[in-house]
Amino acid sequence: MATTYVYSTDPRARVTHVGNLHGTACGFVFFASFHVSEDAPPARPICKRCIARAHAAALREARLECRLVEDPEKNARVRRARIAARRAALIAARQAQRDALIIAALKEGLANVAVARRLHMGLRTAVRRISTAQRRAGVKTRFQWGYKIGFAEGRAQGHAES
Repeated sequence: MATTYVYSTDPRARVTHVGNLHGTACGFVFFASFHVSEDAPPARPICKRCIARAHAAALREARLECRLVEDPEKNARVRRARIAARRAALIAARQAQRDALIIAALKEGLANVAVARRLHMGLRTAVRRISTAQRRAGVKTRFQWGYKIGFAEGRAQGHAES
């Protein structure tokens, strides 16, 4: 598609616009006589707003063409990847919430049975979730976990040991 230039026949006019008979890219309206041509007059610069808007329109057109040409299989793969990422984020949020509940129960000194009762789950599920939370925290025993949590809370409150 060729670019068409619109300019006034008045010699005092300063710029050339990009557009057609019906209007210009920047929205300038000619009230006097004007000329439409595929060649810009050499003596007049092109309107900066017309350049910016024509460039933006060309980018939108290019994006639209890319969307129309895209592979449907690629679209499906991207959609599946986004869904998987959302699921992973939800699972991570649930795990963090579950870990916080387990930590709160263990801070009170509850045994596995009491943790299971408080969180409304079976004993084996509670033991498995406690051990999973410990593994995520990078510790092997409850003592190490308690020390790590207590040390982290102490640092957060400004009671760091020297």
